Amino acid sequence: MYDAGPKNIDTFTLAQLEHLMNKLKQWLVECTLVPFDGDKKQWDKLLTYYYQQPNVVRCRICSKSLNEYEAAMDHIKLHERQKAQEGNDPKPDTVNFMEKKCIPRLSEKMSKNLKKFLSKDPTTIVERYVDPTTIVERYVVESNYVKIDLDNDRVQQNLETCLKKHFPSVKLYPFGSRVAGTGSLSSDLDVFVDLENGYFGKNYNTKPDELAETVERIETILRSTKEWTIEATILNARVPLLRVISTDSELHCDLTFSNGLAHRNSLLLQYMFSLQPTSKDS
Repeated sequence: MYDAGPKNIDTFTLAQLEHLMNKLKQWLVECTLVPFDGDKKQWDKLLTYYYQQPNVVRCRICSKSLNEYEAAMDHIKLHERQKAQEGNDPKPDTVNFMEKKCIPRLSEKMSKNLKKFLSKDPTTIVERYVDPTTIVERYVVESNYVKIDLDNDRVQQNLETCLKKHFPSVKLYPFGSRVAGTGSLSSDLDVFVDLENGYFGKNYNTKPDELAETVERIETILRSTKEWTIEATILNARVPLLRVISTDSELHCDLTFSNGLAHRNSLLLQYMFSLQPTSKDS
């Protein structure tokens, strides 16, 4: 049904309607008018189950094409039997994994160690059962806070200021759990220190000895400042790094100097979490 009053129609739609009307007129010319001798109830079912397009009749439920009256009625009966069967069969329990609390609560008896793990608090262990979803929510809130913590930016600005005197083109790229949105208050801040435009990998400092010299030089620079404390220098790892602590915020940082691959991985994680935020709850 349409509301009363004037209507607007564009030229393209009007042309399509005229095309359909011409086809309908051509079809009517070839038809012979006869009375409908079927059951009126069956006719109502036809109108309920089917919609028409030019030269084709399709089922509204499954879109199957039909061109004979008997076949159409048999097809309707098939859907009616399926509908009746679905009404008699008990519906299975379904779990919507897009929902935040989609994991059903466990009913079986848990061991003491498992209860202790599920009831773990960031600072203490509560000797009682805690709903796992409550714990997940708490850690999600914590990880979101850590991701936007102002100390992340302050520490990077301080580090860049200290290094810019010796490396004018230095750039910092944070990565890891704190920036990806999966970290906790105790997580380190991982930073790729790009000293000389080596984000995508360059020939400089590719040799282990040269990279070790770079790490040791940065250690000397930061050790001479009051803003940083050297925690450890790890040169024999696959990715040599320098572990430092910001004296202002007491934030622990792992500095790497090879390339920006880890930073790209964190960007990929952030993109995936933006598409499916509930994946962080897993």
